[in-house]
Amino acid sequence: MLVVTATLQEMRAVLAPFGELGDVQLTRPRAWRHQDQWFLVLVTGIGPLNAAMSLGRVLGSGTPVRGVVNLGIGGSFDMVRVPLLSKAVVMEEYWPEIGVRTKTGIDVQALKQKLGEDQGGLIQDHLALHPEKKARSLGLKLPANWSRVRSLTVAGVTGDAAEARGMAAAYRVQCENMEGFSLAWCCHQEQIPFLECRSISNKVGSRSKEDWNLQGSLRVLKEMSRELFCSRPKSVLV
Repeated sequence: MLVVTATLQEMRAVLAPFGELGDVQLTRPRAWRHQDQWFLVLVTGIGPLNAAMSLGRVLGSGTPVRGVVNLGIGGSFDMVRVPLLSKAVVMEEYWPEIGVRTKTGIDVQALKQKLGEDQGGLIQDHLALHPEKKARSLGLKLPANWSRVRSLTVAGVTGDAAEARGMAAAYRVQCENMEGFSLAWCCHQEQIPFLECRSISNKVGSRSKEDWNLQGSLRVLKEMSRELFCSRPKSVLV
């Protein structure tokens, strides 16, 4: 199983229930052992380009990967449904950068192109992730009290409230992240199970300190890792 985060901070939080991170370098996968359990861990660097490049290199190298689990922090468009420091599982990933820019937003259809296909259907700007099914295929069980959300992948974090409202309305999403769609697309291309789970670190569209809690979200990420992995048989992580 390949465990992926964008930053070293996130990977330290994810592996905290199992021990110290040790010598892990950006974009370079590393086999990591805790007692008799093995992971392959990868810190991609932030953003969709780093995510696609780093994961694509691993999957293209012939390294046997039976599934990818992406854990990290993310922002919330809906602080009522998905409040600060809550735990979320991504059901669908959206990419708002493909299409033709118009005065009313991105027109996906105008390009008359597609990213790919999924069971005969076209893929353009979003992917359904089917997390419950993918978790079962990896021998994992998603906690029922984690929020199920749709998420938007961006290269630049939304820092304006009006823009955040527009994005949320246009795509009907609850969360924002910087790597999810790229990672999901890589796994879709290779037909590898992909699971994305996030702790909520901030309110999307705000740069005010009271709407952010990075350290708290990293502590929540540690809890999520423990809940996801530690309650399962040891063979899950081998």
